[in-house]
Amino acid sequence: MVSSFKLNCDAALDSKGGIMGFGIIVRDWVGKVFTAKIFSQNGALEPTAAEAMAVFYGVKFCQENGLHKIIIESDANRVTTAIQNRGGKTCRFGHLMDDILLILGSFPSEVRHVKRKANKAAHGLTRAAIKQVIDAIWVEEIPPCIRNIVLTEFSAL
Repeated sequence: MVSSFKLNCDAALDSKGGIMGFGIIVRDWVGKVFTAKIFSQNGALEPTAAEAMAVFYGVKFCQENGLHKIIIESDANRVTTAIQNRGGKTCRFGHLMDDILLILGSFPSEVRHVKRKANKAAHGLTRAAIKQVIDAIWVEEIPPCIRNIVLTEFSAL
C-alpha cells in the first residue's frame, strides 16, 4: 500500500503484579516513527486475548487519529489469523475480534503475522508500560525506551 502507515502492537502481562502493558508504534511509509503509545491496565487476560486487545487498541488509535490506510503487524499468530479469517467460529476472543473487524471495515488495511524479532519496538514499549505504569504518547519522536531498537531497524532499511 502506497502512503500507508504500519502499525505494530504488542501486549505483555505481569501476572504477579496483575498488570497488562500495551505498546503501539505507528510508522509512515518510509519507516519513520509517526507516533507511539504505551499504557497499562489492571487485570490479566490470557495471552492471546491480551494480544487481541493490543490490536484493538492499535486500530482504534489509528482510526481516532485519521490514519486510514494501515498495515497491521503482530507477533500473535492466532490473532492475525483470526483477523484474516474474519473471526471464525472458534475464536475465543470473539467480542474483541468483532470490534477489530468493525473498525477495519471502515478503511483499507492489511494484516501480517511477523516474528517477534520484527516486533521488537512494540514489545519494548509493552515492557516500559509495565515498569512505568503510566500512559504516554509520542508524536513524531522516538520513545526513549526503544530509541536503540528503532534506530537499528531504520538503518537496516
